[in-house]
Amino acid sequence: MLLVTAEMNLAQLSHNKLHAHLSDAEQKTHSLLNEQSNRLTELDLKLTENNRLVSSSGAAVIMKMTELLRLDWLRQMGTDLSSLVQVFVVNMATYKQGGQ
Repeated sequence: MLLVTAEMNLAQLSHNKLHAHLSDAEQKTHSLLNEQSNRLTELDLKLTENNRLVSSSGAAVIMKMTELLRLDWLRQMGTDLSSLVQVFVVNMATYKQGGQ
């Protein structure tokens, strides 16, 4: 009888220890899941901010390129005018030689 009582007490003690370990494991799991959720939320916010910055940066680059392309006609006009002046000078020189 004494042996059965000792075994019952030992089984109850093992059961209590196992229950305590399971409770600790559940608490740690919940804590880690909450921490992971917080980090994922923070990561999502940072990715959203980075995407916004990349989009605005890309838009700024496109606007700058557009501005540069708009001024390209002015540069081309300078080159065209230079060529026109050269043709004019050659024509004037030819005209002067023909008149002499």
